[in-house]
Amino acid sequence: QLWQLRQRVGAHLAVEAVRGVVITHGTDTLVETAFLLDLTLASPKPVVVTGAMRTVSEAGYDGHANIQQALRVVADDEARHRGTMVVFTDEIHAARYVTKSQSHSPATFRSPNWGPMGRIFGTEIVWGWTVTRDWVECEQLEPDVHLLMVATGTEPLLLSMLVEQRVAGIVIEGVGANRVPPSWLPWIRRATAQGTAVVVAHGTAGGHASD
Repeated sequence: QLWQLRQRVGAHLAVEAVRGVVITHGTDTLVETAFLLDLTLASPKPVVVTGAMRTVSEAGYDGHANIQQALRVVADDEARHRGTMVVFTDEIHAARYVTKSQSHSPATFRSPNWGPMGRIFGTEIVWGWTVTRDWVECEQLEPDVHLLMVATGTEPLLLSMLVEQRVAGIVIEGVGANRVPPSWLPWIRRATAQGTAVVVAHGTAGGHASD
């Protein structure tokens, strides 16, 4: 379904008369969809993902305002070449940096270490910074990829099972700047030797992975 959405968005962006695309999305996995679109769509036209943290039956429903602001961002000439963005509560966030930070607050979306790419003041949009676009040529998604998280005392049991199953890919959320326990290293070497793609990412909200 996620790849079908990506293909549909790409088809709309290819239409000359279309300025951009707004997508309404559930907030639990919104940033994952936004990141995929940003990573695989090469169009200079803007894509905005938005939603609501409160249901329509609750006081202070935020859906209508977020959709209105998302449409305003897409229509802005300066939104081009900024990739996919997340628009919530008067803020514009770059898909590559944004994360969901609160389980219930309407102001849940934040970009650690970066802040919003822009802000919306009524009908006025103020852009603060931009991103350098890059993307991956991709024709489909590989479903046989698994995510593991390292914490204190985590043994490589699940990692060993995945390696023995010869899965296509493993993503490991390490500690600090992408470190893993020594007991994990033999299994990582075995995985790469047999052709399983292994990516170790840092587990902190800011910074970047070490070599």
